[in-house]
Amino acid sequence: MVLGADITASFRALVRAALSPEIDYLAHYKARVVSCAADGATVDVQAEDPRVARSVGQAVPLLVGLPSAVAVVSAGAEVWIGWDAGDPARPHALPVWSQGATITSLKIAGGTKGAVRVDDHLTASSQMAAWALVVETAINAVAPGTFNPANQFAGVTIGNPGKAAQFGTAADGSTIVKVG
Repeated sequence: MVLGADITASFRALVRAALSPEIDYLAHYKARVVSCAADGATVDVQAEDPRVARSVGQAVPLLVGLPSAVAVVSAGAEVWIGWDAGDPARPHALPVWSQGATITSLKIAGGTKGAVRVDDHLTASSQMAAWALVVETAINAVAPGTFNPANQFAGVTIGNPGKAAQFGTAADGSTIVKVG
């Protein structure tokens, strides 16, 4: 009986050695970005697992995880390699967003305009400038020199969805994050 068990184990080892190790196409495997397409659609990757490295590597679609968003990531960023519905012909990369992941561009909803940040400057529209002058005049009539709109509104973002032009336009904005 012992001899039979040894033969079975030997046979299994021989079969495993003859066949390449299987990849679980429903799993995800860690990889590093070697390069990213300028439009952020695909990445070239180097997988940690040599089995995966043999099956994927170039022009792997990058799925950002936010509808209609496209990210351009720097070399060295970590991604997870997986396959749509376990199909070996449809690999994809998912960003890990860990330390060392640098986004050089992020476009949301086909964005072309720089996202405005808290400390960005606002150039007042003519309506806003006229309103600020009225307020300044009224307050300074009561307490001269106490109100200067240029100082009071510096760095303030005023919420006005859909009507932002009534207040002004962003004088600066992110060169990395673009929104539509």
